[in-house]
Amino acid sequence: MTETAGALLDERSGRWLQLTGTAAVALRLLLSTEEREQAVAGYAGRFAVPREQAGQDLASVERGLADRGLLARSPRRWHSGWGWWR
Repeated sequence: MTETAGALLDERSGRWLQLTGTAAVALRLLLSTEEREQAVAGYAGRFAVPREQAGQDLASVERGLADRGLLARSPRRWHSGWGWWR
């Protein structure tokens, strides 16, 4: 991942998912913070948006990953209080 984009490999299918710059930042924040609220605050500060909008943007990234099967809804591995990551 870079500041302008990112990509995730779905190891089960061998397919790549391209991420926009904002989605890459959102994912990096979600994976690197202890609490979701820290990720929201970091995103809001980075993009100068209200916290409510930042929370909605992060939720959109989470939904997108879950819809593609890259964010598990059942326990596999816990990551920093954020959620279950495949």
